[in-house]
Amino acid sequence: MLMKTSRSVHFRSRRRINKLALLKSRRCAGVCLFPGRSTRTRVTASVLCVLTLAITLRLPAYAQQATGGSDKYAPLPEKIVDAKTVFLINETGKARFGDAMYKQIRTWNRWQIVNNKERADLILVLTDKGGMSSLNPSFYLNVNDPTTAEQLWTARTTMQGKLWRSWGSVAQTLLGDIEKRMK
Repeated sequence: MLMKTSRSVHFRSRRRINKLALLKSRRCAGVCLFPGRSTRTRVTASVLCVLTLAITLRLPAYAQQATGGSDKYAPLPEKIVDAKTVFLINETGKARFGDAMYKQIRTWNRWQIVNNKERADLILVLTDKGGMSSLNPSFYLNVNDPTTAEQLWTARTTMQGKLWRSWGSVAQTLLGDIEKRMK
């Protein structure tokens, strides 16, 4: 049915041409992927390919969860794992940082903090390099054996370019390095 005005005939024919082009492009895409099959079969096969790809990419993550992810971190020495008491030394010169570490250790509730080095299973030493005058100072938590003075473990963090980072956040990051390895 043609309209009487030339403008509407032009509009309808243009819409019809666009629809035909769209159908041809869809048909071509389907034929290129799965030649000689019906539209329903092509869609089912396409969905099956996408699901297979998704499952294949996700399998390594499931395998790691099944093994418990035990190989994700280096193991801690047994002296650290078996320790019950710690003695904390703050060599940073920043009392608030020492207080923040003390609070983190108490919150974790795995180690009891003692006031005497001889009664401690471990000695935790807080140090910093670069100081606050540096643009990105480094903070260290060294874990030492009290009998041999051997350094068993070191955790390191920086202000990560955030001048407003709190002492509690730095302490949590340092202790968190040991916490995640004990799980």
